[in-house]
Amino acid sequence: MDTKYCKLLFREQKMIVLNELKEKLTDFYVFPEVAQEINKKINDIINNGLIDDQETDSFCNEINNVLQSVNKDKHLRVRYLEEVRIPTDEEQEYEEGTWRNNFGFSKVEILPGNVGFIKLNIFDLTSLGGETAVNVMGFVKNTDALIIDLRENGGGDPDMVSLLMSYLINGSVHHTTFYNRIDNEVIQFWTTDFVPGVKYLDKPVYLLTSKHTFSAAESFAYNLKQVNRVTIVGENTGGGAQPGRPHQLSFQFEVFISHGRAINPATNTNWEGVGVNPHIEVESGKALKVAYEQILKGLLNKDDGYEDNQLRKEAMKVLVGSTGQ
Repeated sequence: MDTKYCKLLFREQKMIVLNELKEKLTDFYVFPEVAQEINKKINDIINNGLIDDQETDSFCNEINNVLQSVNKDKHLRVRYLEEVRIPTDEEQEYEEGTWRNNFGFSKVEILPGNVGFIKLNIFDLTSLGGETAVNVMGFVKNTDALIIDLRENGGGDPDMVSLLMSYLINGSVHHTTFYNRIDNEVIQFWTTDFVPGVKYLDKPVYLLTSKHTFSAAESFAYNLKQVNRVTIVGENTGGGAQPGRPHQLSFQFEVFISHGRAINPATNTNWEGVGVNPHIEVESGKALKVAYEQILKGLLNKDDGYEDNQLRKEAMKVLVGSTGQ
């Protein structure tokens, strides 16, 4: 096939994708006025002929720059799918994938000095991972302090956020309101008085964050920070508070569109575009060591038995001589 014809055909494909993208934004984006501004910028690209000689990756990069140029919505992205997935298989594939990844709970242990550690990489659906979450909280219930590592957590399900928050705070607390444009509905999320097992109250809880901590993981950190329940150690988070879902476009392109907006009832705002600022700001690779050291120092000030304090002192000596990741 002639090279010039190939380029022209690819340009026509991209024109179709861009026009479909504008329609999706108009119909579904949480802020209609922002969608209009973005669509004007997409029209500029089309009218100025700036898509003639682009490959797939550069096309996605340029469009994503346009999508995020108005209000910096990091959820709002176009990507190219190397393989088209069959929709009827997606739910089964998702369940199998999350089961094999232990529903996001990649590591759970008791660190020396009786400090619990949970590495959570996704807030999975409670219908799938709820039992595992309950078992994890049961495992750490007798520790004297807890570290939850969210440094590789890109988000997930708000119901799992509510479940885990319920273990950490007392009573039934309204922590988030979601507005959903598609259904034109408002949904409130609350913690619960009752949880299976024992609540983890009146003990220090530290959260580890990075610039990759995003969406539902930020919700967890932001909401707990507002009620002074946690100490956050690490980097400022990604800044995505507008949930949504992917929409299929032609020629194996897909766009994730934000349909809703999260609002914390205490602040009447969220972390969109600004992220969650940690109490102790350090490089994410050093966050565990810093948090663990802070916890051990605090526990050493407690007179709760010679044996425990000896273990804490020994752990402190190891920390002082380590780089701690």
